[in-house]
Amino acid sequence: MIMRHGLIAAFSILVAANAVADTCVTPSGPRKTQSANGEWRLVIEQRRATLSRQNRRKARWTLPNEPMRVLVANDGTTITFGSGCSEATGDHDIAIYRPDGTLARSLVLSDLLVAQDVAALPTHWSGTHRIDEEKHQLILEVNGPPRMLELPVSLETGTPLVPIKRHFFVPQFEPVVSIASDRNDPLATRRCEGGVAVAGFDLLSRALDLPLPSYLAVAVKARIEGDVVLEVRVTPAGSVDSVTVIKPLPFGLDEAAREAARQWRFGPLRRTVCGRFVARFAMRQLPPPPID
Repeated sequence: MIMRHGLIAAFSILVAANAVADTCVTPSGPRKTQSANGEWRLVIEQRRATLSRQNRRKARWTLPNEPMRVLVANDGTTITFGSGCSEATGDHDIAIYRPDGTLARSLVLSDLLVAQDVAALPTHWSGTHRIDEEKHQLILEVNGPPRMLELPVSLETGTPLVPIKRHFFVPQFEPVVSIASDRNDPLATRRCEGGVAVAGFDLLSRALDLPLPSYLAVAVKARIEGDVVLEVRVTPAGSVDSVTVIKPLPFGLDEAAREAARQWRFGPLRRTVCGRFVARFAMRQLPPPPID
C-alpha cells in the first residue's frame, strides 16, 4: 500500500501554458484553470470547485482533496489529478467531472495498469498528459521501462480505451565472467625472470583448467564492469607460480581474478613462461518477457 501511495503522489501533469510549475506546497489562494478555447474557467479554493462559462457560473462542487493538477476540456469536462503532497489519496487519484459538476468516474493506477507494471514504474514516471478534443479523450502519458506509453481514457464515461495488459518490464541482468588473452600485450618489451615471456594466446592453448573468478555480489550490485589484466608466471610442470595484477578493478574484482588465476593449470612446458590474460567482468541483459 505504501508503494502504491508513493506512486500516486508522483502522478503529476504538465498542462497548458497557464499551468503553474510543479511544487509540493498546497496553494493558499484560488487556483484558476482555463480550457484551451478560453470559454471555460475552473477556480479551486479550499477544495471548492467553481466552473464558469464565459463568466457565468455553471457548477459548483466540493472536491475530495486538493488536486495536484487540473485540466478543463473545451466542453467543460474537468479532470483533477492526485492530491497535492498528501499520501492519503483514497480512490480519487484521477477524477473526471461532467460540466454540471457530477463525477463521471475516478480512477487509480490499478484501473489502468496491471500490478507488475505499477511495480515497474520509477518514482517520477508521468509525462505530458493532455486532452484530445477531437476524440474527447484524456491522454495519459506514462514513462515506464523501457518505453513511453499513452493511455487514452474516455472523457464521456471515464473508461480506459486500451486493454489492461502488460506493457513494461524492469531490465534484468546476469553477471558473466570470461578469460581471454591480452591483445594489447607488449610482448617485445616484457621480461620474465627465470623464464621467457610468451603471448597469452599461446599459453591459453595449453590450459587444462581455468577456474573463473567470482563476480562478487557487491560488484554486481554496483554494476562494476571491465577487465582485470593479469600476468601469470607458469612453471615447467604447468602450475602457476605467481600472479601480478597489471590493471585492477574495484570492489575486490582484481583480487578475485588473482585468486582464480592461482588455481589455473596448464600442460607441461619446456621451461618457465609468463603470459598475460584478461579476466572480463560484464553484465548481460536478459531478454525481456513477451509484451504485446
